[in-house]
Amino acid sequence: MSLRHSLYYLIFAIAVAASIMTGVLMQDSSIKALVFVVGVFMIWILGASFYGMTVSSTLIMIGTYFLKPLHMTNYIAIGLLVILLLTRYLSGTRNKMYIPYPVAMSVLLLFGCIALSKTYVADGRLYFVSTVIVPILVFVIIRNAQGSGQDLLNWMRVIVIIATFVAMYGVLVAIRNPMERLGSTWATAMTINGFYTIAFFFAIGLSIQTVITEYRLLWATAAVIIFFGMLYTYTRIAMVAVLFGLFMLMLRAKKMRLYGLIAMGLMPLVIPSSMAQRIAVGLSYDLSILIRLIAWYNAMILIIQHPFTGIGFSTWQEIYHGIMPIKRLYAQHAHNLYINLALEMGLIGLIAYLSIIGKTLVSFYKKMVKPQNDIVQYTVLISVLAILVSCITDIFIQQYQISILFWVTLALMYNKTKDVSECKTLNA
Repeated sequence: MSLRHSLYYLIFAIAVAASIMTGVLMQDSSIKALVFVVGVFMIWILGASFYGMTVSSTLIMIGTYFLKPLHMTNYIAIGLLVILLLTRYLSGTRNKMYIPYPVAMSVLLLFGCIALSKTYVADGRLYFVSTVIVPILVFVIIRNAQGSGQDLLNWMRVIVIIATFVAMYGVLVAIRNPMERLGSTWATAMTINGFYTIAFFFAIGLSIQTVITEYRLLWATAAVIIFFGMLYTYTRIAMVAVLFGLFMLMLRAKKMRLYGLIAMGLMPLVIPSSMAQRIAVGLSYDLSILIRLIAWYNAMILIIQHPFTGIGFSTWQEIYHGIMPIKRLYAQHAHNLYINLALEMGLIGLIAYLSIIGKTLVSFYKKMVKPQNDIVQYTVLISVLAILVSCITDIFIQQYQISILFWVTLALMYNKTKDVSECKTLNA
């Protein structure tokens, strides 16, 4: 049987599985959610019809997922990437399969599967997908899908445009509900800040990249709107991530120092009163800080007890009820990405996971940022570093809403470095 015939059978199997999964998920969904999913799916179909299944067009279609991330659309977004890769092989434009970081990917898959075998909580399977399957699939697919040099730039544009609309709606909702923490169209205010953090620095990068003054003002305005969207969710770690990113920009770009200082100076003036009150409480007494400290301490004890294979995805939710009987001090997860990964997959799984991220960031800096002091590429690097900083008190990139955003960005960065290496090899 030829490779092409095998791929046809694989596509048929995927279509059947997707149909069954969609049917099962729809049983528990509201009419509004179903209408939204059908609408987004129609946008994807129309986009593919007009522009074809290229990397950029597929990423643009996936960008609509961030209007309102749902379980169903999460799997559809992953499925679109799989279909993109299959079309490349069916068209005969691709014959070889490249596996980025094969050792790290294999170790991550092995220890991820071990953690999955220990999982007995319903959410565990979803966290397995977002922590293990998404990184591997996204890296392999984007590396083998034969994209163009503009894919990362197009991805930045679509994320900023979507984030701007979501932030505008979020600010209006927050103004009408001043004492509540609402996440715009998203389910939670905390999670959406992972999206805003990356989009904010993307917008800054686009405003630097364009040479047309009107477009530059548009992207800068988008950055301001996204920033206000973050402010009105009242999440302190998001502000820390933004300040970290702005500080890193100021260190690298002299032109950004004045703007950065002005932005930092004006920040206290534009903070909503409800967030100012939340900050004041945090400086005096804040139960959320105590909850995190206790969770970190108990998580470290469990890591010492299960150092190699962890306790399984999301099993902390059940175990912690026995460790922490006081309801007000309960934490649904370890509230720290790095502790949480070690807790769920063990230290070896954590090292494999972080090595993929670390190697990509170092290579991107050496090949894309450092040689020409490229500030636009530097803002992309900062966007990833900022989200990693925000993960000190949360697990943003393990959550399905943010996972695909983070890993697509990282995979596109990886592709840029590989394209540069291949060009140097050809010119040698």
